[in-house]
Amino acid sequence: MLTRFELHRGGLKNEHRKSLTWPHVIPQPFLGGVLSPTLSYLSLNGVPTDWSGSVLQNLTTFDIRRLPATHSPDVHRFREVLMNCPRLQKLSMDGAGPKFEEENTEHLPPVELPHLRTLVIADFSRQYAMFLFSLISATAVNDLTLMNLCGDDYLPLFLQLHSAFPKVRLLTTYSIQFDVGPQCLAAMTRWLDSMPNLCYLRVANVANQFFGLFFRRDNLGNPVSPHLTVVDCQSIEPVILLQWANDRKKFGTPLHKIYISEGLGARLTSEQISELTGLCTLAKLPRGTTTPEEEKLSL
Repeated sequence: MLTRFELHRGGLKNEHRKSLTWPHVIPQPFLGGVLSPTLSYLSLNGVPTDWSGSVLQNLTTFDIRRLPATHSPDVHRFREVLMNCPRLQKLSMDGAGPKFEEENTEHLPPVELPHLRTLVIADFSRQYAMFLFSLISATAVNDLTLMNLCGDDYLPLFLQLHSAFPKVRLLTTYSIQFDVGPQCLAAMTRWLDSMPNLCYLRVANVANQFFGLFFRRDNLGNPVSPHLTVVDCQSIEPVILLQWANDRKKFGTPLHKIYISEGLGARLTSEQISELTGLCTLAKLPRGTTTPEEEKLSL
């Protein structure tokens, strides 16, 4: 009757998946080889898996992390796993995914995931991230996380994602990198425009120009993401946050609530706190805490 299983491999705190060195692995049958027909939630973090011999089907949550290419499934097996999970609601790939076999998939249609609501893509090169997104079609995604996509200009990825997720309401952007030239910023704004229902933003470690994406230089009276009311800021220059909140109100789309990390809260002066609380509700958010607004939007 097992429904949820998570296995997290320990390791050095700063261990990177590309430097993982695993000895020869002798596969052991999960649960002694007994099938668990009710298993629907599977999370494997840094765990070597015999993909060819595994029985992965009917999952609603599939979460894989920290896998080097040598221990990743080939792309055809990965597609098979996804197709065997027609009710999949959450897919998380954090430094783990299929082997990069672009030439073997260019003529294959993306796997349709009509029930996918949460998608997490993290810690990939630009080329690989674009490859991953080409493998799936998930237009019903409500909660999109893009994290640790840096070290290169990821603008081509955001161009690829234009109109791919029209129903997103929760967007997380941690450590994303893109060219900040005028044409590139306009393209990034068009990407945000393709998610018209966005109302909750989590953001950290992005260029200050990211916040300018929510305003059109040639039409300030028509702000981007008009339904955006809640923002979770883990890291931002206090002056930028204050200016952004003021501008959102000035141009007709005020923020209702700003969540700040304890570290950011310590950097705000009493004058800045007073001005922010005059614009919207300001609340500190301990690390790992789920907000009421997030819970409501996730239903």
